[in-house]
Amino acid sequence: MANEFMTLFGDIQKGHGFNKVYIMVQDVEHARKGGEFMKKMLTEKGWDVVEMKIYPTGTTDYSVGLNEAIKQKADILFL
Repeated sequence: MANEFMTLFGDIQKGHGFNKVYIMVQDVEHARKGGEFMKKMLTEKGWDVVEMKIYPTGTTDYSVGLNEAIKQKADILFL
């Protein structure tokens, strides 16, 4: 699946000129590791990962991360 994500991000980067991504993940091991992996892969491909926000399980209010993504002018929100 990582290859498919990287192909998608490459197409988005080439087609739209986007280069800033904000990552939001759940605070469980597989999601944290997945987020860290995507952060590493995207950085290696020239993306600016402006932040990776980790939310506790059960969170219902994501406004802090969403507002921060807007404030940092992220082109893509990766959940």
